[in-house]
Amino acid sequence: MSYDVSDGISYTLLSTWLTCRMKATYMVQGWERKGFQKSYLFGTIVHAALEHTYRWARKQGTEVDPLDATKEASHAIQTMRKPHLKRASSAEIADFVELCLGKADTVLGHYFYTYPQDLMPKTWHSVEGAFDTSWMGFKCVGKIDGIKKIKKRKHKLKLFETKTRSRISEDTLSDQLDFDLQSLWYLCHAERILGKPYSINSAEYNIIRNPQTHRNKGQDIPAYLEKVDAEIEKKPNHYFKRYAVEYPEEVKTIFKRELHWKLIEFANWVEGKIPNYKNETACVGQYSCEYLKACASGTMIGFAQTHELFNEITQEESIGGKANPKKTKKVEKTKRKKVRKVRKVKKRVGLPRVAV
Repeated sequence: MSYDVSDGISYTLLSTWLTCRMKATYMVQGWERKGFQKSYLFGTIVHAALEHTYRWARKQGTEVDPLDATKEASHAIQTMRKPHLKRASSAEIADFVELCLGKADTVLGHYFYTYPQDLMPKTWHSVEGAFDTSWMGFKCVGKIDGIKKIKKRKHKLKLFETKTRSRISEDTLSDQLDFDLQSLWYLCHAERILGKPYSINSAEYNIIRNPQTHRNKGQDIPAYLEKVDAEIEKKPNHYFKRYAVEYPEEVKTIFKRELHWKLIEFANWVEGKIPNYKNETACVGQYSCEYLKACASGTMIGFAQTHELFNEITQEESIGGKANPKKTKKVEKTKRKKVRKVRKVKKRVGLPRVAV
């Protein structure tokens, strides 16, 4: 599997490369662990349910009742049940899937009552908007959770970014958000695509906590979820937090300058002009690197080349406005055919072969 800078650079790819070049190598080559991955399941379910519900709410053309939004989110979660369970290879994993689905359903059962303003049609400029743009000679791609309008400030917008966390460290979170790579990546590209008179100088971070309530041995999921539901009812502010962060022009200017340097270095790495190596300090942190065994063993046993780069980015709605789904599918299909043809003749450059 080959990669070229012209294929595009996403936030995920760039941030992975900044963390560890060897990890980025595995990513662009399409390697991922065989079997079921638990780490991101709760967040994946919540993000998908919010995307579906916010889009559904916008189509209603009027303010939506939180109860109706909750029902729609619950329906969206139920549609995910079968495909996720299909991937479960054991009763233990199936129980974990059911638990994550139940927790997501329980959490979002309170979420829309906490933020009813999100259900007003005038709140949003775009929801889960995708972009594919050229910046300083580089193709940059991504998908933004949302862009909100600011009341009584025409053409002033703010980025909306949802994050699911098991733990929230308020002491360090606000400092981290002041120069968050992901937010500034999305913010600056969105502002450029929209063009004048629009401007985006702030972001709203929507933090949703993944319940870590202790589950007693042998306790069934419905009983456990009742316990979680009671806790959220009692302490909603513990599970739902929002932070507002301002990004003045000088911060965006510095970010763009440094981003250009990073993209140049990334391109040089892909072309083999600078060395490829592992960053040992990134192997184990709060979570272990998913490629730890590959680096330790020097082989790809237990991995498969099944990951498709940028598969999380869809074009159902673009930042500049709603896209035509039928036209988009046709265009995407044509793009995939072209990419396959290019990859058949493209040589691997800069990225070393990995022993299997």
